Amino acid sequence: MGSAKRTSSGGRKERRRERAAFFTAPGAVAQRQYEALRAYFVEDASAAEVAERFGYAASTVVAMVRDFTPDADAFFVDRRPGPRVAPAKLAARDEVLRLRAAGHSVTEIAAALAVTATPLNRTGVWELLLDEGHE
Repeated sequence: MGSAKRTSSGGRKERRRERAAFFTAPGAVAQRQYEALRAYFVEDASAAEVAERFGYAASTVVAMVRDFTPDADAFFVDRRPGPRVAPAKLAARDEVLRLRAAGHSVTEIAAALAVTATPLNRTGVWELLLDEGHE
């Protein structure tokens, strides 16, 4: 016996539309660039059309086309500019945690660090404490 067929494909069509957003409205930067370049090269869309569709300026699309090389290993890498670790926060970490354990406020910790070899402003202290699970 064969399997029973569904009489309605409405649910399937709805799921397909929901999943299509992954391709039509990409969230990741590399995927968005890929879809934009694909539209330009494969669908033969103009730079202005691609810019409108994916939220770029036309000049940005032109620059992406100019800079594109078909090297998949380099293209699909998520690029995050800048240092991966804040060296000042890392250097001050132990002292910040020690001072916080002693009951000092963020402002007091920043003031104490200002006269050391590892100064850190209040924002840096607060971010470090949040990263360590303190509130």
